[in-house]
Amino acid sequence: MNTALRGLMVLAAGMLCAATALAGGAAESGGAAAEVTAATEATVPGKEAPLLAEMVKRGLIPPLEERLPEEPMVVKPLHEPGRYGGTVLMPSTRTDRAMDAHWVFLNFAGGIMPDAENFAPTTPDLAKSFDLSPDGRIFTLTLRKGLKWSDGEPFTTDDILYRYEHELLNEELTPRPGGILTLHGEPIELQQVDEQTVRLIFPQPNPVILEQMATHVGLVHEWASPAHFFKELHAEFAGTAAANRNARDAGFDNWYDYYWDRYPRTYSNQTLPGQGPVLNPYLLVDKSESRWIYERNPYYWRVDQQGRQLPYIDRVIGELVENNEIVAGKVISGELDMSVMYNDLLKMPLYMEHRGRGNYQVLEWQAGSQNVVILQPNHSIEKPQLRALFNEQRFKHALSLAIDRQAISEQVFFGFGEPLQFTVNDNTPWFKPEYASAYVDYDAARAQQLLREIGLRKNAEGLWVDQDGQEISWTIEYEVKGLPVTEILEIVVENWRDIGLQVAFKQIDKSLRQERVRANLIEMSAEGASRTVTLSFPVDPFQFTIVRRAGHSFPGWIDWVLSKGEEGVEPSPAMKAARAAFEKLQASVDLEDKIRWGREILDIQADQLWAIGTIGKLPHPVIVNTDLRNVPKEGLWTSAVRGLRPYHPEQFFFATRPAITYEESRLPALYGGR
Repeated sequence: MNTALRGLMVLAAGMLCAATALAGGAAESGGAAAEVTAATEATVPGKEAPLLAEMVKRGLIPPLEERLPEEPMVVKPLHEPGRYGGTVLMPSTRTDRAMDAHWVFLNFAGGIMPDAENFAPTTPDLAKSFDLSPDGRIFTLTLRKGLKWSDGEPFTTDDILYRYEHELLNEELTPRPGGILTLHGEPIELQQVDEQTVRLIFPQPNPVILEQMATHVGLVHEWASPAHFFKELHAEFAGTAAANRNARDAGFDNWYDYYWDRYPRTYSNQTLPGQGPVLNPYLLVDKSESRWIYERNPYYWRVDQQGRQLPYIDRVIGELVENNEIVAGKVISGELDMSVMYNDLLKMPLYMEHRGRGNYQVLEWQAGSQNVVILQPNHSIEKPQLRALFNEQRFKHALSLAIDRQAISEQVFFGFGEPLQFTVNDNTPWFKPEYASAYVDYDAARAQQLLREIGLRKNAEGLWVDQDGQEISWTIEYEVKGLPVTEILEIVVENWRDIGLQVAFKQIDKSLRQERVRANLIEMSAEGASRTVTLSFPVDPFQFTIVRRAGHSFPGWIDWVLSKGEEGVEPSPAMKAARAAFEKLQASVDLEDKIRWGREILDIQADQLWAIGTIGKLPHPVIVNTDLRNVPKEGLWTSAVRGLRPYHPEQFFFATRPAITYEESRLPALYGGR
C-alpha cells in the first residue's frame, strides 16, 4: 500500500474498513456493525431468494454459482443474518423519480465504498482493490472477477473503455466532457491493463480521485457503460442512418437523445421496456404515474457472511405523495414502511406521539451538515455600499454576534442543536473547535461596538447609516428545500432589527433564485450547508471558496476566476488565498499537506465569514417499521454518499413478511418468463 492510500486509512480515524481476504478471496464490508448473532428462527434457508430459486428451476436464469462473481463483496449484517421476503413502501414527492427509495435502497454501485464512521474512502466496492501512485497521478482500479450486468452479460474493463472512448469522447453524446474520467474539463488518459484492471492517468497529481470514487461522481454509470447493450444504439457501431432511424421510430429526433433516454443513470429514469442493464441491487420492473416498482437483481454481486445473495428484501416501491405534509400523515398512520429524506425535525413530537398507532420506531440520526442553515452575504454584489460592508469582516462578525442562536434552538428545534459557526463536521481531520465557536456567542452590545469601529453610526430613528448618511438595508432571498429557513430567518432578522439594521427576507422559487444568483443580483442568500464531511470537503468545498459555478456568497468572483478575468468581479485577496489553498489541497498526496491546506481554507472562513452559521448537530428523524431489522439506530444522513449507502441497506430485512411468489412477481417477465 502506498503512502497516499495509507494516509487516507489514517484519515479514517482508526476505522480501517479496507477489505480483508475471506474464504474464496471475497472482501468483507460492514457498516456500524455489531457482532453477527445466530440466525433467527424466521430465517429462510437457502443461498438465494425463493423467487430466484424458482426462476432457476424454470430455466430463466442460471444457478446462483454462475451468477455471482468469483470474489463477491461479503457484507456483515448489522445484528443478524436476515430472511428473504417482503415489500418496502417509501414516499416520493417528485413526479419523475422515486426519491426516498433511491437514497435508501437503490444505492447505486461505485468503485469505492465509504466507511460508516466518517465516510473515509477505504473499502473496495465493485473494485476488488484500488491503488494510488505515490505522486498522485495514477489510479489503478481492479474489478472483481466475474461481475455481471443485470442481464447476465460480463462487466469488465471493456465497459470502462467503451464509456471513455465512445461516450465521453463522442462530441454528439458529450459536447462538454466532465466527470471522473476528466480533469479540469479535459479527458484524462485511460489505460486498459486486462479485463479486470484499468489505470486512470492524470496530467497532474489528482489524489482526490479516492474521495470522488466514493461519492456520487464515482458511481459506476460515470465511468462504465454496458457496451454490449449500447453499441446497437450508437452511430459508430450501427451506422448513423440506422441509429437515427431507430431513434425516429422510438419518437426521438436523433440517435444521441434516444441513446441517453435508454441510459440507466441515477434516480429512477430507467425506461421500460428496453432499459439498459445495471449493477444495482434492484431493477425497475414497472412504473406508473404514481408508483415505481423495483425487484431484486438476480446477478447482484454482494452476499452475507453465510454466502447468501443479497438483498434480503424482495421488492421496493416508491409511491408518489403530493407534499411533505401528506408524507407525515402517511407516516403516523403506518402506511409507509420507511421514510428518511422527507422527515421534518419540527414534527418530531407528532412522530413520537403516534408510534404505537403507526407501528414504527423513530431513530434519531444526525443531519449530515454541520449547519442546518447558513447566511451568505454576496461579496461581489454590484451595490457599492453592500459590497464594501460585506467585504469588511468586522461587519460580518457583528452580524454573527447579533444572532441569538439559543433562541433558534429553543423556539424552532425544541432545544435540539448547538450554536455553531459554518465549518466542516467535527469528525473530519480538518476540524478545529475554534472554527465552530467563532463569533457565535450572542453579544448584541459587542456587535454594535464593531459597527461603530468600522465608521457606521445611528440616525435619529436608531437605524445604522454609512459615512454618507445612507441607510443600510438588504434582503435575504431563499427557497425552502424542506428546511425551516423561514422560522430561522424570523429570529435572525428580528435580532438584526433589534440592533438597528434594516433587513427583509423573502422566499422565491428555485428557478428564479438560480437566475438571480447567476446575474449577481441577490444581496444575501440563506440555504443549507453542504460539502462538510470527509469525502466531499476536499472535492467540492464550493461554499468555502471558488470551485465551480456554485456558491451564493461570491457569484461575481466565480465568474472572474472561471473566465480568467474576462468577466465578473475580481475577488478579494483573502478569497484568492482560499482559492490557492483549495488548488493545493486537491493536489496534495501527503496527509499532512492535505490537512494543512484544508485548514488554510477553514482559517480564512473563520475570519472572513464568507457564510455565517446558525445552528447545527441536529438530529434527523428516520422512520422505520417495527418489523424492519438491521437498520442502524444511529447514523449520518447526507447526500454526499447517496443516502444510506455506507450502512448497506441490502442487509435490511423484514422479520415476518413473506417472500413474494413467482406468480406475484414482475421480475420473471424481464427474463423471458410467462
